[in-house]
Amino acid sequence: MADINDIPRGYSMTEKVNQRADAKIYRSWNLFSAIFGLGLIALGWVWRSFEPLRALFERGFSAYFLRALLLVLGLLLYAQCYQLTRALFLRLFGGQAPCWRRQGLLTIPGSYAYFSRGRFAAAALLPFLLWAGALGAASACVPADWFWFVYPFLIYHLGGNLAVLHAVFCVLRAPASALVRTTGVQTLIFTEDAR
Repeated sequence: MADINDIPRGYSMTEKVNQRADAKIYRSWNLFSAIFGLGLIALGWVWRSFEPLRALFERGFSAYFLRALLLVLGLLLYAQCYQLTRALFLRLFGGQAPCWRRQGLLTIPGSYAYFSRGRFAAAALLPFLLWAGALGAASACVPADWFWFVYPFLIYHLGGNLAVLHAVFCVLRAPASALVRTTGVQTLIFTEDAR
């Protein structure tokens, strides 16, 4: 397996996209994610109203507690399944098995492979879009009393993965010959040296 510090001849690293490394950017994105999430909650209220949620509260503590517990466990399971989907697409578009890093409760995939801009964008966006479509369809298809159990998965997915869109934006504005590597936590952009 390649070393993370191996850089192709004639290239040098010109940008690191890591929102957590810059506290100001990290806070800005978290604020934007929170506002976006609140907007999605409002959209859910318009879409299906809070009536099923109110009915759940009226059924008693045990029914509410059981669904809340299932929601938390489901979100943890979803988060790891999303990372496995990312790993699959990193493997498909990078040609190498992913490398894994622990971050809190999650295991995050990265890759030692170098990607072109387009292959990186596809590897990053396809899992995001696939899960957004599946969770959106599930939210639309579930009965009204299950909507507020399924819809939070979509909110968590869209709000929690906005960093993917930021990384793809940064990569796509790099020169066409740029190479990209992702560690799972940060995206490294390499450009050709001036001759």
